[in-house]
Amino acid sequence: MKVKRVKGAKKIINFYKNSFGIFEPYQVLIDLTFCQAAILGGIAGTALASHPGDQGSSPARLSVIWPSNTNRYFVATQDRELQTHLESIPGVPLMYLNHNCMVLEKPTPLSYDTAQQIQDSKVNPTSLEKETIAKLKGEPESEEKRRRKRKKPSGPNPLSILKKKRTADKTMSQTVKKKRIRKRKKAKVPTHVLQALTKES
Repeated sequence: MKVKRVKGAKKIINFYKNSFGIFEPYQVLIDLTFCQAAILGGIAGTALASHPGDQGSSPARLSVIWPSNTNRYFVATQDRELQTHLESIPGVPLMYLNHNCMVLEKPTPLSYDTAQQIQDSKVNPTSLEKETIAKLKGEPESEEKRRRKRKKPSGPNPLSILKKKRTADKTMSQTVKKKRIRKRKKAKVPTHVLQALTKES
């Protein structure tokens, strides 16, 4: 494989590893069409994996994978019809030969969507967790209840009702009256007394 192709294959394998839990050692299901292409291409070391009742047919291979590839298999096949069926199953790495070159097919849109759903299910709270959160927070009031609530008329400010205290200066000015200054009247001396006094002098 070329360096670019190897990097692309590693990226695809990491996707299946992180999203669908496909880890080493990898298990590869190989059908007769792939074996035939490998023999014709001179690729050595190719073996046919078998399982009970398997005759290397496409339906037998499909029954092992369907419906969700729980055994985490890679599938190597040259059968176009089988490849189309496998594309309808999320999380199935598909391999084939192209001019004596091993090719790992890119994940299908269905696999990407399923991987996103799996990721969201890990991040988002479950229905039970949502109910618990709702109980802890308390149900928010509906808009209709908010509209019905009216603000009660508030009473007067209690501080404004208090009687004003009179200041000491003002009280003193109102209660204390100015004293009236009276002039002393001179005593009048009778006339005959004045005459007698003048004669004596």
